Amino acid sequence: AEGFPPPEIYVQGLSTGLPERLQLPLLRTLPGMENCRMLRNAYAVEYDYLPAHQCTSSLETKKISGLFLSGQINGTTGYEEAGAQGIIAGINAARKVRGETLVTLPRESSYIGTLIDDL
Repeated sequence: AEGFPPPEIYVQGLSTGLPERLQLPLLRTLPGMENCRMLRNAYAVEYDYLPAHQCTSSLETKKISGLFLSGQINGTTGYEEAGAQGIIAGINAARKVRGETLVTLPRESSYIGTLIDDL
């Protein structure tokens, strides 16, 4: 058991956005869980994101100059992709403040450029 007290089990891999009325019957289909009680219903987290066509390849928004975005708000779900975007967005935010040319990485010659282009 993972909780103390009461004994609780987190059913790893059973993340669900199903309505609460369906969750207990679903849990009871699992071997050994036929008589379980549900202490808390599961919930799904849904994130809003900015459509990719609203950012440039430098990750600057087209509508607000100087605003650079990375990660989940760009629709990214992977850690590596979010980290790569953060590096480019951060570099470009600093370059924008200094009046320097923004960095864009071409898809054909860089992994990070491919990740950004795939948004």
